Amino acid sequence: MTDNQVIEFKRRTRSLGTELAAHFEQLIVSGHYPPGSALPAERQLATDLGVSRTSIRDAMAELEAKRLIVRSHGKQSMVAMPTAEELAFFERMHSLKERVDHVVEVENIVEPGLTAVAAIRATESDIIQLEAVIARSSEHLPAAESMALDIEFHYALARMTRNTFLLTLSGLGAERTQEIRIRAHATREARRACNQGHLEVAAAVSNGDPVAAEQAMRAHLDVVHGYMYADADAEEEV
Repeated sequence: MTDNQVIEFKRRTRSLGTELAAHFEQLIVSGHYPPGSALPAERQLATDLGVSRTSIRDAMAELEAKRLIVRSHGKQSMVAMPTAEELAFFERMHSLKERVDHVVEVENIVEPGLTAVAAIRATESDIIQLEAVIARSSEHLPAAESMALDIEFHYALARMTRNTFLLTLSGLGAERTQEIRIRAHATREARRACNQGHLEVAAAVSNGDPVAAEQAMRAHLDVVHGYMYADADAEEEV
């Protein structure tokens, strides 16, 4: 599917400009036109959809008012880069299974490498702080408290990297994924498995072994993600 390919447009009873605005908004939200991409030229859109350029301009004006696009005289309209709050809103429009997919994908990309760096750079003070988080963790805690300590553990690893970008990424990820991450703390069995994974990761980091630390984090994530996915499809149908 190319950026300039136009999805079939179905007329309803509202004004044409409004209908066109809703049509393009759906294409933007669904990712057909991703952030930073250019919409087709107004003349091309009018021709492809069989409408007037005035109607297209009305639609673009509405999209601009919603901050979905950025318009410049003499240039194609660009899909706006959404704020963190807008991204969170769009994410909630996906199914539960898709939201879990997104969290799993991000964690698999970020956490193993981050943990390897932490193993190289961790000081004795860092290890003490990591062990303190583990000491406070327990399978007997309520899910929310267990998740909070889980987030604190991963954030402690991020601090060890001494990399402010990784630290920011870790903090933002923790803030935006709690709805999904708490699924890995819903049962005593899940909390026990999470804590065991943390122990194994911490041992590798304490030994200063980046390869073992990365492997331990991948193994930990595999277990945790299994709990995140548990009954996701069934819950979506309820």
